[in-house]
Amino acid sequence: MISIIIPIKDGHVSDLCQSTIDIVEENIPTAQIIVVNSGKPFSPTKSRVLVSEIQTNSRAQRINHGIDLAKNEMIILLHPRSALSLEGLNYILSNEKELTWGAFTHKFDKENPLLKFTSWYSNNVRGKIREIYYLDHCLYIKKDLLTKTGGLPDLDIFEDTALCERLRKESSSKLLPFVSTTSAVRFSKNGMLRQSILNQVLKLCYMLKLNNEQMNKVYEYGIELNSKY
Repeated sequence: MISIIIPIKDGHVSDLCQSTIDIVEENIPTAQIIVVNSGKPFSPTKSRVLVSEIQTNSRAQRINHGIDLAKNEMIILLHPRSALSLEGLNYILSNEKELTWGAFTHKFDKENPLLKFTSWYSNNVRGKIREIYYLDHCLYIKKDLLTKTGGLPDLDIFEDTALCERLRKESSSKLLPFVSTTSAVRFSKNGMLRQSILNQVLKLCYMLKLNNEQMNKVYEYGIELNSKY
């Protein structure tokens, strides 16, 4: 059985994410769906959704709160602007004993050469080679492994990177062939090239161990999807 954790801000769940909630509600009766919200209240449209309201500006804290509420051994971190297929979810259910941690194959919801390259790099270089997956890959992780590694580090940004750095020390990951379709909203709003350059600059800042709150302020400026400053 699986527990699906969705960290959101100001009660907003994207259409992509809602489509996955609908799939789970209709097809996987044993799944636990946990929405952890900060800010404006969230009113679920589905009866099986467990909503927990906490006041924090940290996505990592929302996810860790959801992990505490999870009742099942396999946890899926569903990005609030991503969608998973029933086929992919059923694969997790059918192979739960053999899976430890990993992610779904990344794909953007828009067609663009730069976005296509970004997904290819994310899957084949950062993912398969370095075993670093961002949350929009929708990570799956055994709860006991999360507990052993201390959950998500309390960082404002790159908490997913820091988590994977912990997990890969314990066991190898598996990138599933099933797709996580993710919104390209940041690229659409900020411009393809500008957002791509910003992403690379922030990666360098993370490697240099600069202040994560300041980095996230830059990342969220003008859009504030995960945090509000």
